[in-house]
Amino acid sequence: MKELNKVSIAKLSELRKDRNWSQSHLSEISGLSVRTIQRIEKGANPDYESIMALSAVFELDFQKEIEDQNVQSNLKMNVFYSLSAFAISLTILGMLFKVLHWKGANMMLLVGVAVLALVIVPLLIRMLFIHKGSLSKL
Repeated sequence: MKELNKVSIAKLSELRKDRNWSQSHLSEISGLSVRTIQRIEKGANPDYESIMALSAVFELDFQKEIEDQNVQSNLKMNVFYSLSAFAISLTILGMLFKVLHWKGANMMLLVGVAVLALVIVPLLIRMLFIHKGSLSKL
């Protein structure tokens, strides 16, 4: 499940407080445990069932927000893949130019390797740390 942003979490907490509900009352009417509600209000990522239960209680629809987050995530991945393809292509083309002793080989290699080293590798490391939980399932 994609991370629901902190604004939505705060909104749920505010909605509960606006209705003068305690966490235990929200627990009773939502079917979630008090501990789960406490974790969500402290900023933990709720699972899909928790989101749906709280959405039903407060008569809200977070499905669109979840879909928007998926679109944003896909866009980031597309940018990452495009940059990767560009850097790898430029590096390979630079190597080919170098072997054939054509002009511009050094610049292509420099730009290609620089994009790989300064953009792609840090993004890859960041993605690995963000998704380290999913890596342990492999």
